[in-house]
Amino acid sequence: MDTTLRLTKRVVDATTPETKVHVIWDSQISGFGLKVHPTGRKVYFFKYRVGGGRSARRREPVIGVHGSITPDEARRIASDWAHEVAVGNDPAAIRDQQRAAPTMRDLFARYLTDHAEKYKKPSSVRNDRRIISNTLLPSIGTLKVGDISRDEIAKLHASMADKPYEANRTLALVSKIFTLSELWEYRTDGSNPCRQIRRYKKHRRQRLLSEQDMMRLGATLNQAENNGLPDENGNLKQMNPSAISALRLLIFTGARTSEVLGLKWSWINWNQRRAELPDSKTGSKLVYLPPAAIQVLTDLQSTIHDDTFVIKG
Repeated sequence: MDTTLRLTKRVVDATTPETKVHVIWDSQISGFGLKVHPTGRKVYFFKYRVGGGRSARRREPVIGVHGSITPDEARRIASDWAHEVAVGNDPAAIRDQQRAAPTMRDLFARYLTDHAEKYKKPSSVRNDRRIISNTLLPSIGTLKVGDISRDEIAKLHASMADKPYEANRTLALVSKIFTLSELWEYRTDGSNPCRQIRRYKKHRRQRLLSEQDMMRLGATLNQAENNGLPDENGNLKQMNPSAISALRLLIFTGARTSEVLGLKWSWINWNQRRAELPDSKTGSKLVYLPPAAIQVLTDLQSTIHDDTFVIKG
């Protein structure tokens, strides 16, 4: 038989199971109750109606199981739900909607497939995957997209203070992802939690090779080309000729590694002594070729028959 009492810890703990499920209704919050099963399992629930007239529907969502939730915690939830019902809402539907809301893991996956892989260079996609896998998934991957606050992003950024460059790259990536989340209607417009978080100052480090450094490096490359370099056992080991040529072009031009390795013969303007890169990291770019670089290219052209890339992999 159902009874009505104020659901307190003492009352709930003292309730013993019967041969059938019985209910104890709370005396203060209408619809708030406790089901006691014959097995001894005790479940808090809230009973209410949605709508009016013949279209009214009865709801009886579970709040939680006693032991994993206290009577006071269940009471607070029931009180909140009672308020939602009073203003015409359906708290069970709201909870189901929240449970089905996308997590940051879902958002990261969509970012990679629908944006990064379509619009970014492979090297940039690899870097995005690295940041997401190593930093973002462990820290915020299980959280709901709509629940992420500025404070959480600020704490994540601050936790990487010893790696300011990586921290700033991570923040820039997260900011882009949240901008897209608004476009995909995962968050409301203008709610990007990365806004107003200050980046760390960049301290550029520049190390120029001295004349002696250049001489030593040139001698080492010559030795690698002619005789090979000693391994850990002192045995001479031949170095890939393409790698030697690539290093020389890096030294003589000051270009990025990706620019040298991706250089195509069709981009070489021999008359103007320059490489005309259509799509470097910073967009189209001219790389001027001093005589030493021209000599490297001339030697390569006479020995490598690949008519596409200067540096053969």
